Amino acid sequence: MAMIVLVIGSIGVFISEYKSRNIILKSVSEYKTVFVVLFIVVFISFAGVINYLAKGRVDHILHDEPTKQAIGTVINVDMRSTRSGKQAWAIINYNATGTTIEQSFADTSVNPRTGDKYLIEYSLQYPDMFRIIRTIK
Repeated sequence: MAMIVLVIGSIGVFISEYKSRNIILKSVSEYKTVFVVLFIVVFISFAGVINYLAKGRVDHILHDEPTKQAIGTVINVDMRSTRSGKQAWAIINYNATGTTIEQSFADTSVNPRTGDKYLIEYSLQYPDMFRIIRTIK
């Protein structure tokens, strides 16, 4: 939140300095440019804040609310394109309160294989929210 205020304040200072030198925005295209830059900065900042809040929500739920542990088994490995190239995503399933949940995750420490097992912790209220505790040999 502070980052957004800082960015908007910086843009406000830039515009006030720009106008204080008696330089007037002479054309509509200059107004459009300032508006587009402002919109992009606000949009990127907003996306960052939303991502931060979502990660914080998951961490809060898994840390402070009731959870249970289960064994997740890799049922398939899917190669997905990322910014750094192809990456292996393990598709696992686990039983959560009588329901079979299927999730995918990227394990960067090892190459997952079908049949690998993980000890996972999931939320009782939101069984599709989970974290991997460790690999089971």
